Amino acid sequence: MSVALLFPPGADPRSPYLALPSLAAFLRREGISVTMRDLNLEGLLYVLRQDNLNAARTKCVENMERFPQGERRDRLGWALLHGESLISSMDEAIESLRDPRKFYDPNCFNWARDCITVGANLAAASLPRSVYYDVVQIKYDVEGINPVYLSDLISGMDDPDANVFHDFYEQEVLSCLKLQEPTLVGISINNRQQILPGLMLARLLKKHGFFVVIGGTLYTKFTQQLQKRPAFFQHFCNGLIAYEGETALLELLTQLHGSHDFSSVPNYLYLDNQNTVRITSYHVEDLNTLPTPDFAGLPLDQYLACCLSRELTPYLQIKLTP
Repeated sequence: MSVALLFPPGADPRSPYLALPSLAAFLRREGISVTMRDLNLEGLLYVLRQDNLNAARTKCVENMERFPQGERRDRLGWALLHGESLISSMDEAIESLRDPRKFYDPNCFNWARDCITVGANLAAASLPRSVYYDVVQIKYDVEGINPVYLSDLISGMDDPDANVFHDFYEQEVLSCLKLQEPTLVGISINNRQQILPGLMLARLLKKHGFFVVIGGTLYTKFTQQLQKRPAFFQHFCNGLIAYEGETALLELLTQLHGSHDFSSVPNYLYLDNQNTVRITSYHVEDLNTLPTPDFAGLPLDQYLACCLSRELTPYLQIKLTP
């Protein structure tokens, strides 16, 4: 049995979030093969590659002809004006945030953050739809898609014109998962900004036949509402783990390998044979028995903060790699 744990875009790229390493440590202790990918970091670095930024610039120029005036043209003009000179400097800007000396130089730090902001804006402005993406002031919004309304999510999550990460998901994520063939794919959605990129990813993977489980703090807050919305499960996931996920994931893997009795999986929401959303018993983990988070497999030297990339990476790898 194997698990792929994914953390989607729409979060701070300066350090890994603890949810995935915590789950990975527990499952690995139980003999489960676990792959972790921080797609928030990977997706940003993919978008900021010089070839992708040059392609985005070309599309922005083409979009200028479609929008002769108004707010959209102003956004395109701003992205082109500021992005033109920064594309060739993007690699330097990213490395500056990983370098201890430059990271603590306020002028260099602010320049690097501005470069990344411009790069993210350039990528978003290149899409046919109005998309707003930023990782300094965390943002992922699409004009015409309100994440509060399930109908908006259902109608918009298949649209590549609303997805900054469409090519990244198709080329770098989907292809790898097809080779890996995990028993299940877990997607952790923890904040509002992850809703659209996270559900776009979940929708794509579910369409390609993966057993998709959504977890994280955000949808844990809405279990009552989700019980009345089977369409959420029909379109985006096979199930949702609310609250704590260690024991739930382990039991879910057992059931997928055996009798498929999902009623025995704690903290779990799923569709039964009558397309009714069921929620199972509530379970609280004993923190004293949980292992130390395991970061093995995450690219700790790639995060956009010097403390991880230079000083702590060797320590973490030695201490936490099984």
